[in-house]
Amino acid sequence: MELKAEQGDKEREPKFERKFYFETLPAKLGEAWLQLLEPQREMTSIINQDADFTKQRVDFALQYPYKIKGKDGLIIEIDEEHHKEQAQSNLDKRRDDAVADHGWEETLRITVENSEFINLDNKLSVLRQLALEPYFKTIIQNYSSPLYDDKDGKKALQLILSPFAIARLQKVLVHHLLQDKLSLNSENSDKWKIAVYERDVPCAAIAIADLKSQLENIYALQGKKFETYIDLTIFSSEEFKDASLHSADVSEQITVHNADIKEINPDEKYDLFFVFTQCRLYFFHMRNVQQGSRRANLYTLSAMNAA
Repeated sequence: MELKAEQGDKEREPKFERKFYFETLPAKLGEAWLQLLEPQREMTSIINQDADFTKQRVDFALQYPYKIKGKDGLIIEIDEEHHKEQAQSNLDKRRDDAVADHGWEETLRITVENSEFINLDNKLSVLRQLALEPYFKTIIQNYSSPLYDDKDGKKALQLILSPFAIARLQKVLVHHLLQDKLSLNSENSDKWKIAVYERDVPCAAIAIADLKSQLENIYALQGKKFETYIDLTIFSSEEFKDASLHSADVSEQITVHNADIKEINPDEKYDLFFVFTQCRLYFFHMRNVQQGSRRANLYTLSAMNAA
């Protein structure tokens, strides 16, 4: 499959949501908050599948791990001009009431007028108060001093998180086998060409080599040989490019190429291309990738959410 560049629809772009999330929030409160807010969360996942709000989403959700001052979480909505319309205003109130009835804080609504956030510092005082809570203080401290900055911490992250990443990647590959995105028939395809961008802990080489071994064993039980050649390209993050798991020898099962993501060739063809992360969470569901006056390219593959 060839990497495809998908271009967005300007009319559908969540312009001020993006600005709040990627610019205003880290500038005002720090980048740690990018890990805490979940953009575009389904409304029904918050209010117990209430049919009145099926397929609706909130702009940002912050769910607490335990009750804080008797509340379960906070929703932030970015209200542009259309929220002043009566019909939309009525819907907003119904949504806010439903959320409050389910134990969440009063919805924090940030108004946009003339392309500016109104009364922003006062609105963000809610988050500044939350930052004083022990849970959030710990999160912010951990973000500013990540474990991967320390040699032993990096090893610990691999021991704890790499098994999950390996299992996730194998699940995705099995999904693609079941969906015929990859062929087990060597007559149709005697080679899989796969690329994985590891945003943090190593996983791809071990996951794919182990899956191939399992397939070889299954084939052997049938008196057959699994003869598909697997060519894997791994793009590693700067923080984890020297991680110890990268030294795992899987040469008997697959061919591995290590590459720099900055040098990726958009014209290169792969059967599958995955982006994996276990440490940092980037939840934002980009409805398009328009940036300023130019269009940016977003390289995507179908079924990327299978993980």
